[in-house]
Amino acid sequence: TMAEIYLDNNATTKPLETVVERMTEVLLQHYGNPSSIHFRGHLASSLVEDSREQIANTINADSSCLIFTSGGTESNNLALKSLLNAGTLLITSRIEHSSVYQLSKQFHEDGGRVHFLDVLPSGIVDLADLEQTLSHSNAKSVVAVQWANSETGVIQPVSAISELCQKHEAHYHCDAVQAFGRVPIDTNQIAIDSITITAHKIHGPKGIGALYLRTVETLDPQIIGGDQESGLRSGTENVAGIAGFAEAAIARHSRFEKVNQHLKTLTRTFAERVQAKFPSVIINGLEDRISNTINLQFPGIDGQALVVLLDQQGLMCSQSSACTNKRPEPSRVLRSMGLSEEEAYSSIRFSVSEFTTDAEICEAADILLGTLKTQQKFMDMKGVA
Repeated sequence: TMAEIYLDNNATTKPLETVVERMTEVLLQHYGNPSSIHFRGHLASSLVEDSREQIANTINADSSCLIFTSGGTESNNLALKSLLNAGTLLITSRIEHSSVYQLSKQFHEDGGRVHFLDVLPSGIVDLADLEQTLSHSNAKSVVAVQWANSETGVIQPVSAISELCQKHEAHYHCDAVQAFGRVPIDTNQIAIDSITITAHKIHGPKGIGALYLRTVETLDPQIIGGDQESGLRSGTENVAGIAGFAEAAIARHSRFEKVNQHLKTLTRTFAERVQAKFPSVIINGLEDRISNTINLQFPGIDGQALVVLLDQQGLMCSQSSACTNKRPEPSRVLRSMGLSEEEAYSSIRFSVSEFTTDAEICEAADILLGTLKTQQKFMDMKGVA
């Protein structure tokens, strides 16, 4: 049988067995509604609160600051829709996840003021542009800049962004979905007003995420109903999902250094092996990336065709984020960094996980190199290259 090598972990990860076991146990035994006042309700409710504390601990936050949601997209919407109004200036970038980018575009279409920051070729936002925009703004400003990019893995200068936001009294909302579990996040070290995290990028379940809020009363709920989650997010809590989230967060937190060292080694091995045989390959984005992600540009190669050919050989990767993957247009993230349409089309993202083995990464590189060779011959025949 053909090997199956999954290198699309920024889209989602396979859940840990302990996570699945924990969730099964919770589904079968803690089936009460946390809002019910009887024994079963109380059991479920204390499970939710214990999990909230465990997850909050991994980012050094107070558990009262954590609101459970259905995931990253909802957390970003909850934060931004509550903060944005007619008098607000939204400062963001074109490399944000679609849940922030589309929302920004909609806010702008509805008459809101939006400033898209310049993005440097390295993949980070232009801090000079941010400083200038903040110092010239006489409105209440909301800054929405991610912690790490889902396509390139590039880490943004969040400390510097946070300092500028504090200096100019702007609210800083940070989408940390790809950073959580891959870079240390300490809410006491960096003052960020709201942070989005989710479970399914660190081997937890899909459909559960959280929004951290430095001050909880700043938000307007987007889902109205039963006053759950400090009144900010109504609806019966996803108890099993929350327990699974906590299980995954604790597991990653306890093995943080070890896992990230493993991920770093994997991406380095992969890059070196590919570069050795295909020297024209270009790594998109600067060196300071999350440990598990590498975005490679193969000049003269059709990236979409390459993804399909690799999939046929059991190697799974992607061209851009899963939320936008169905549309065959060049990556907005790469285009914002100054890549041409052709360069963006010839780029592919590989994202590893703690399940990826050294043997798999070498095999993945070899499958990729073999496919590139075939595709190059085909391009030469067509007289393209």
